Amino acid sequence: MERKKKEAVITEKKVNQKKGNVIIVDTNVFINDYRAIEEFIKGDNLLIVPKTVIVELDKLKKKPEIKHEARMASNLILQYHKEGKLKIVWHENFSKLPLDKDVPDNRIIACLNHIVKTKASLYNDYQKIKLVTDDTSMLLLASSFFEKNPLVEVERFKNIRVDIKLEPRPGLKTVNIRDTDYEGTNCQIKFSEKRFPDLKENGGVLISEHEEVSLAYRKGRGLKRVTPYISACGIKSQNEGTRNWEQELLLAQLLDPQIKVVLASGSAGSGKTLLALASALEQNKSYRNIILTRPTILIGDVDRLGFLPGDINAKMAEYMDPFLQNLEVIIDANAKNPDFFMHGLITPESGFTNKKKTSSYEELLRSLRKNPFNFLAELGIKVNSIQYYKGRTYHKTCLIIDEAQDLSPIEVKQIITRMGRDSKVILVGDLGQIDRRFLNADNSGLAYAMAKMEGNPMIGVTHLTHTVRSEVAAFAEKVL
Repeated sequence: MERKKKEAVITEKKVNQKKGNVIIVDTNVFINDYRAIEEFIKGDNLLIVPKTVIVELDKLKKKPEIKHEARMASNLILQYHKEGKLKIVWHENFSKLPLDKDVPDNRIIACLNHIVKTKASLYNDYQKIKLVTDDTSMLLLASSFFEKNPLVEVERFKNIRVDIKLEPRPGLKTVNIRDTDYEGTNCQIKFSEKRFPDLKENGGVLISEHEEVSLAYRKGRGLKRVTPYISACGIKSQNEGTRNWEQELLLAQLLDPQIKVVLASGSAGSGKTLLALASALEQNKSYRNIILTRPTILIGDVDRLGFLPGDINAKMAEYMDPFLQNLEVIIDANAKNPDFFMHGLITPESGFTNKKKTSSYEELLRSLRKNPFNFLAELGIKVNSIQYYKGRTYHKTCLIIDEAQDLSPIEVKQIITRMGRDSKVILVGDLGQIDRRFLNADNSGLAYAMAKMEGNPMIGVTHLTHTVRSEVAAFAEKVL
């Protein structure tokens, strides 16, 4: 009995004396977050990069939407290989692997199989052999093949820099206000962690007082009330006749000059783009330019911008159609408003330049549909391709980026760092409708920015949970 205990102690010591893990990384991990390599080499781990990964990264350098990530990943692999912190493995073992040898994913699994079967002491000094991937098929195949081997683990990659889930956050919390919640005689509600737990800067909360409910958002050590039924360019919150508090919070953040970056997520038809455009037009005198853009990614992760005919306006026309549709909604909302600023700004008879005449509601719509880019130009709105933002600086500019869920973290960083003085950047998107390969709700640039930037006084973050486009859209969003 004592002999068995001693043997168990010796075995435990040997295990504890071993180094970290052998980690084999799939190509999609480097595309999702090339900086993850810095985490994998920590803790005496040995990072293995199959030669198939190197070849795949080289091919991905030709894809415009991920060429930056592919290049940066290759550069880091080269750097750490020179420093002896990772090993590039050429060998593959398809023994008992009934898989197509020409498929890159299968070759990576075969590389794992080679390392498991090799008798080299290089790998015997480590505790586990792990394959990290974000490919579901590879997860299934590798997990099934090595399920009886206790030394092998197959893990799904999770971007450790992002802590946000796909599921929308619950609606705004309601707090019953007491007399002791007021600060001095200025009738401002004071903020305290105890009364308003987890309420971050510019975060919204519903105030219940004397059987009435109102909206407020945090400003430092106090709460700022939102104007009841707040609107921009005639656009108010919508929710089938009831108050949409989340939309009102988003409007408040969009119209707040102290908030320089607004990040909004929400399902299709939740009103994100409409409110962003309406708020920009409401404050058009505060900006030199209003810039509209979106990633040129179609459903199915295809970037076809370069294949479309015409100049940049012609190429971007199809991608800008959602903005134009929302502009029509804004014009519709002001059909009976004689003071609507567009009436005196747009006159189709004079080619968009005669400010003396005024345009009717029908003429505005006709002009927008006939020559949308001239119409936008008269409003001080530009349409840019997101691919050309690097190296630019935007002063006194309101930049609206639609479908921001299809941006990578590095792209979001490049965009936000372009903003100069007196500018505002608005990113809106639906984390449930990501069309870009290698991205998901955990590593989307929009999710990344929300997780990293929320809580700063310059940042406004809102999650919209109601679909207001139509009953059909709301039903589809819920069940599909």
